[in-house]
Amino acid sequence: MVGFTSISGGIVTNKAAIYADTLELTRLGKKLEGSTPVKSFARLVQGLPEQPETNAKWMLQGFKDDLDQSFIDVSVNAAPVVVCQRCMGSFAFELNTSSRLKVVKSESDLNQPEYEDVSPEEWDEPLLATSRLDVLELIEDELILALPFAPKHESCSSEALDKAQSLNDGLTDLDKSPFSVLSQLRKK
Repeated sequence: MVGFTSISGGIVTNKAAIYADTLELTRLGKKLEGSTPVKSFARLVQGLPEQPETNAKWMLQGFKDDLDQSFIDVSVNAAPVVVCQRCMGSFAFELNTSSRLKVVKSESDLNQPEYEDVSPEEWDEPLLATSRLDVLELIEDELILALPFAPKHESCSSEALDKAQSLNDGLTDLDKSPFSVLSQLRKK
């Protein structure tokens, strides 16, 4: 289930999704915030260890700039449990991400070359305006993009490293390198 701390402006909710009108959100300068269980994001937790009862806290803030362009600021804080790729131990990986999306009114605006001379830090990802933006899908996308491909502890415990090393020691030379089979064939 989804729990909310506050919701206002152009929002439709049901048990499985939250929808927002992007143009209303930006026109009225509304803020949406909520808290959603990490394990309810199916694409995010696919392939990850069992997730505890922790929540992702998120916020969307719509606004217009001085040039009357529409934007949505998105921020998400969560700590999904992942597997350290160094010691193979599970740990909660703290994700704090924020991004700015530029709401555009037509598909042709999605590919405008206006950002050709702009650094990546100044570039705003375009989002096609819709009266039915799936907020939780957007939050899940942000979490997936923030999750590293190979997460690691800042410093692994010596016990976990010893366990990983013992697993590696149990491998034969043939198991360690796929090319060792080729060298064996060359000797024949």
